[in-house]
Amino acid sequence: MQHIGTQTAYGYGGTKGDWAMIRANAPDIRPLGTVRYHGGIYKQIDRSATRS
Repeated sequence: MQHIGTQTAYGYGGTKGDWAMIRANAPDIRPLGTVRYHGGIYKQIDRSATRS
């Protein structure tokens, strides 16, 4: 497993669902990717409501 960064925040349950924020620590890591939703649907991550 490759270490890609440091977890800076997380939450689970409630109306906002499960989420985590990771600060990418290496210059060759592209932090944009996909996330898998319930039911196996994948969507592109293209923005964040919170930046740290």
